[in-house]
Parts: sequence; C-alpha cells; structure tokens
Amino acid sequence: MKSRESFGAAGAGETQHFDDFEAMDVALRGLKRVTEEKQRREAEAAEFAEVEVDNEEDGWRGEDTQESYWDDDEYDDYYQGEERLEELEREKRFEVMTIPQEILEEYGLPTDLPAGVAVMGGTARSLARRVVTGDKEPVRDLDLIYVPELAEPDNPASSEQLDAVSAKYMADDYKYGHGVETKRLEEYFDTRDFTINQCLVVGDKLLMTRAAYDDMQENIIRTTHDRQPREYAYVNNRTYVRALMLEAVLQECTSSYPTIESVMNGRCDEDGNLFPVSGFDVALVLNKTMARGVRTAMRMTEVLADYDVINDRFTDRPLALARALREDNVRFMFRPVDDNIEEGGMDEDFEVKTTSPIKERVRKNLREYKSRDSSQWTEPLSGQYTMMDYEIANGVA
Repeated sequence: MKSRESFGAAGAGETQHFDDFEAMDVALRGLKRVTEEKQRREAEAAEFAEVEVDNEEDGWRGEDTQESYWDDDEYDDYYQGEERLEELEREKRFEVMTIPQEILEEYGLPTDLPAGVAVMGGTARSLARRVVTGDKEPVRDLDLIYVPELAEPDNPASSEQLDAVSAKYMADDYKYGHGVETKRLEEYFDTRDFTINQCLVVGDKLLMTRAAYDDMQENIIRTTHDRQPREYAYVNNRTYVRALMLEAVLQECTSSYPTIESVMNGRCDEDGNLFPVSGFDVALVLNKTMARGVRTAMRMTEVLADYDVINDRFTDRPLALARALREDNVRFMFRPVDDNIEEGGMDEDFEVKTTSPIKERVRKNLREYKSRDSSQWTEPLSGQYTMMDYEIANGVA
C-alpha cells in the first residue's frame, strides 16, 4: 500500500508511503528483480537446511545446548521487559521522497557515483532533517555505502571502482582502511543505532523509515529495535555516548530541544546504578565534537557532566578533559578530522589505539586530576581548534 503527497518544510516534492520493506523494494527495483532475488535466497536457504540435516545425521549438532533454570523467554521478560514491537513496526514502514533540486545543490552531493553507491550516515541524516523539518544539521564528512541490489544487475560495481570512490570522497576514512562498505538494503536499515539514522540518499531519492520521519519531527534520539530489542535491554557504552553526542550536536541546530528516549532504560543495573563508561568512549565522542568546533566540544562536556559521566569540574573545559583522559592512561590520540587546520605540526601518526577499558568510572578517576601545566594555557572560547590545541589535549604542549 502506498500514497503520494507533498512533503517537508523546505519545499514541495513527492513522497510515497510503504507499509512494509518489500513494497518499497519493489517500487525501487521493480517486481521482476525483487522476485528473482527472493527465489535465489530461498534456494540458498533450502540448500543450507539440507546441509544442517546431513550434519545432524552425522552426529554433529552445532553449539552445545545446556538446559538452565530460566527459559530464555522468561529470562528476557523478567530482566529486560517487553519486546519493543511498536518500535519494530514503525521501522518496517518507509517513506521514499524526491529531494528538491535546490537541496541537492545546497549539499553538493557527488553526481559521479557508480550505480548502487548511496549516501549514508550524518550527511543522509542532515539532508533528511532539512527536508522534514527545515533545520540544517552541520555535516563534517561524507559516508558512502554500496547497496548491491540498487546497482545495475548486469554491471555491479567492482572493488577497484569502490576503492576509487573511497579515496576520492572518504579520504580520511580510507587512509585508515575504512572505505565504502557493502550492505544489502534491508540489512542497512535493520542495523542502524538510532531511528534518526535510518536514512539513505540514492540519487535524488531519500529513503527513511517511518520511525526516522516521526522522531525527526519530534527531535527525539531513540535507539532502534536492533540495538535495544526489549524495553530494558542493555545499551552498550558506544551507543550510549553517541546518544549524548547527538544531543550536544543537535542543540546547536534544531528549533526544539533534543530529547533522549529509551536509551536510559538500558543503562542501569538491577540496583539502579548506572553502568560505567570507559575513558576511551568518552575520548572518542570528545574528539568528534572537537572537530565541529570549540562551542560544540564545550557543549559535549556539559552533556557528559549532566549525565554524570564526568566530573562537572570539566564543564566547558574540553582540553582539560582530554589531558585528564590521557593522564589516566586512556590510549587515544586526539586529532583533527581534516587537514584544514591552523598552526602547529604534530608529526606523529594519528593512529587511534585502545587498550582494555578502564576499570573504574571515569568521573571517579577524573576527580583526582591535577594538571601540572594548567597554568600555561587557557581554553579557547570559540572558533576551531588549532594544531597547538590538539598538542595541548594530547599532553605534548
């Protein structure tokens, strides 16, 4: 089932509503291609099932199965609450929109991408927000993904083509071995961390789940069913601090105050105590917000302090926080995202390294922090960080 209507706060366009993934898939690729792929997958599944039967007859049963006192379903219901079925339903409905030409020009998206290469990540989210709400979220870099079923059936993109695209449009990521990744369309939407990241730009089309559309309108940061399948399921550290980073970033560009939903449900143990956050994860989001400028990094420290992740003495002091993390043996090299930066010359390799997470909560360790060099420098209050600032953050200057 689908319908068409005008959309968005940023201009007129066409939108199609689809009540399930398959309907959207058919609209994008055509019934013939979708049917052929479905038949191929069913044949592969049947072949795999025959192999499993043969293995069982030979006495091999895969993983050990040991009965326990708790049935899995009972355990999940007792400790993790009900499954988030309403959330899952929202994520299985889709909006496909035609992006107005003026917005495509505004974002300057590449026009020479091979068929099947789409825009994902922060750029897709920013463009979706621009279309849906009129707000403009700053974009730092371009993330691309190759979706095989959106490519030309008889002419899929080669690894050489994808490497060339990575080197041209994702130079910093490509330098560290992270180029254009490959995912099937359904897998892409099913594996996002937050609903507002369930967006994809394919040519002049914006694909997004109904969950993404609704939560952008309400300015909500919400975990997906994949990351939190049940109401009180554990939310890992990386997802948690990314939610806090999104709150800090969106405060500066949205017309309403961003709110975090569902995430905190999975951040407490049975006694109601918050799970600890590793110093490496704090350093990671701090570095990403530093790349957006001093104001955003300062806002990041405010959010971290508000959620009791760090001591409030580091509020509005990103460089002091960075130095404290480094002195606390967190092996992370703070570095700029791009080369357009003033001053200094950190010659060392900016490779990010990590060891096992620190054992105690960051806030406890940071209370004991006293920088011997704090009198020799001051925190900048605005603008972009310079190379000298990064040297200070890393304890070099």
